[in-house]
Amino acid sequence: MTRRSRLRAGSPLHCDAGLPGDVDLGNWAAIDDLALSVERRTLYRQRERAIRLYLEGATDIQIKAACGMGASRPIAC
Repeated sequence: MTRRSRLRAGSPLHCDAGLPGDVDLGNWAAIDDLALSVERRTLYRQRERAIRLYLEGATDIQIKAACGMGASRPIAC
């Protein structure tokens, strides 16, 4: 899947269903991850990195190598 198709992907099975146009990560709400426990902060940062890599066009293998998770471990919305 190309980066462009990932940014526009949307179906009832995806969290971004119904979003118009490209996903602009600059519009994501700011998260104070320092307010999280160490365990939750680590998990949050892994998931955020996995999402960013996915949207940049990384393969499942690359995401698993970088974040320890991939398509076999869904990211909750």
